[in-house]
Order: sequence, then structure tokens, then C-alpha cells
Amino acid sequence: MTRKPKTIDEYLATMRGDRRAALDKLRKTIRDVAPKVEECISYGPLPRTLVRKLIRARLAEMAE
Repeated sequence: MTRKPKTIDEYLATMRGDRRAALDKLRKTIRDVAPKVEECISYGPLPRTLVRKLIRARLAEMAE
């Protein structure tokens, strides 16, 4: 059985070519617009409550 990556850097290390470039660009964009958001890696569906928290955090940063 293959071990699942535990960090985003481990996950990105498995990507090659255009996929890696696209993910690196997306990661940079997210860091630029939401520098205080903590990165994490999780397996399974993304809960709606998390998406709402991310949106609220970004709106709060924009209001500062």
C-alpha cells in the first residue's frame, strides 16, 4: 500500500510538469491573497463549513 503524503510539500513532490506548475501557481496565488491562512492536507470531501471559514477569513483580511 502506498503511503499518503502528510504535507503539501510531500504531495507536490509527486507532481510533474504542467500539473506541478499549475499547483505551484495556485499555491502562490492563495498565499498572496490570504497570507494568514494556514495550509493543511486532508483526505476526503471538503466540508462546506471550512469553505465558509476561508471566505470569512479572506473578507476579514480585506476589511483591515
